Amino acid sequence: MIGAAFLSTGNIAAGQTTAPSPGVRAPKTLAFATIAGTKKPPGVTNGAWFGARGTWQSSVEDGNSVARIAFTGLVPGGRYSLFQRHLAPKSKMIAPLDGSGASSSFVASPKGTAISTLTIPQPLVRGDTVMLVYHSDAIDHPKTIGHIGVDAYIQLQLVQP
Repeated sequence: MIGAAFLSTGNIAAGQTTAPSPGVRAPKTLAFATIAGTKKPPGVTNGAWFGARGTWQSSVEDGNSVARIAFTGLVPGGRYSLFQRHLAPKSKMIAPLDGSGASSSFVASPKGTAISTLTIPQPLVRGDTVMLVYHSDAIDHPKTIGHIGVDAYIQLQLVQP
């Protein structure tokens, strides 16, 4: 599957897996974490901001890197994007998780949930970070992260082990 499908409903069960089909390596489940000392957007309480949770399951399917991502506790109806930061030598590149920005933005459900299956063009390597960015201006930022602390706030992150 190329691209992403964000769903605004459904149950999010951390660690829930099914048996992989032929050509699929079993997924590994990781948890997103909040960032201590992160500036939160105006109008969002500490409890609401730091109560967000997320899970990440990655697998290789027919040679493609596929991530299944689920979030709870997001800003209801909030506009979000997923970005990755590569820590390769001499590189601090931040890019949309899907590579192009075409399918890495979404709106959280009225209950503050989101679920996605996303094909990633470059597999993450040890030390790479996936960032869930909330856009307080309610505008998609498909290719750039926005202005951190002004219209873009990193709510959760996951560092590839």
